[in-house]
Amino acid sequence: MGVSRGSGTACATNGGILAETYYTASENSYSTSSSTFADVDATNLTISFTAPCSGKVLVRLISYAESSTAGTGQYKWRLYDGSNQIGNIQMATKTETGTSIEAYVYKTGLSAGASYTWKWQHAQTASGTGKAIVGNGSTYGAMVMIAEAVE
Repeated sequence: MGVSRGSGTACATNGGILAETYYTASENSYSTSSSTFADVDATNLTISFTAPCSGKVLVRLISYAESSTAGTGQYKWRLYDGSNQIGNIQMATKTETGTSIEAYVYKTGLSAGASYTWKWQHAQTASGTGKAIVGNGSTYGAMVMIAEAVE
């Protein structure tokens, strides 16, 4: 529900969840060996929301992830709007067995009431392979993106 604040700009109420992407499927591994960022899954792993009055958003990225022990690099995630990097997260998941990761991107300066769509991207620095894994009913679970308004 939109509200009007001071300037007459309609925007989402401060606080609370603005949007959520909950992607679950039969087991699927999204792998990369490239240091160039690419969409993890351009169809299923995007999030769209209306910026809150504060112009501040916290986005959580949740997934099972791993990076091969053969490499010396790091598996990295970021949010991307098609033109700009929104946030960059470096992870040192240098293990074949992987782990469940919950990463956070905090963004300020958004235009209140404006619509935003961000994609989840990944890359692997140096050598090795990084993976994000989704698996309905398996040990991997869902891949989740949550955008929250911050006051």
